[in-house]
Amino acid sequence: MNKQSLELHIETLTQMLVGLILGCVILRAFGLTNSQSITLQVIFFVVSYARSYTICWLFKEVIFKQKAN
Repeated sequence: MNKQSLELHIETLTQMLVGLILGCVILRAFGLTNSQSITLQVIFFVVSYARSYTICWLFKEVIFKQKAN
């Protein structure tokens, strides 16, 4: 894993962790139990992380590299 890839993972994880904390607070405000809130947040976290990383990778590796050529 190169430095740019590592930085991308760190940035994505930081954004996801902040979203995870905010999501738990919001779900608790709507009356979900801790267990329900955590379960939903884990699902959203995994899906959202994969989506964010994939889209960022596509832009950096596919779209922007094609424009450079």
